Amino acid sequence: FAIKQKMNAAGVDERHNNGRRQGIINYSKEEILSLLNVMEEILPIGPDEWELVVTQHSESFPYRDSASIRRKCQMLHRKKIPTGDPSMPEEVR
Repeated sequence: FAIKQKMNAAGVDERHNNGRRQGIINYSKEEILSLLNVMEEILPIGPDEWELVVTQHSESFPYRDSASIRRKCQMLHRKKIPTGDPSMPEEVR
């Protein structure tokens, strides 16, 4: 079986267009702490507050859009806190 690939003018396979975009930079610890500090000041509830968060965060990190910032905040909110090993003896902790 031969699988045909759909190549665009740049020679990139067009079938795989979902997933992470090329060239996107991960959030650094510094950027996450900055974002959390901005959110602590503003406490975004509605779209107006989210725009304030984006505007203030963009002063230090201008390459993020509002959708990216909201997704990151939602991901941080859903993240489980590690509980450790419950069977570990107290003196080892």
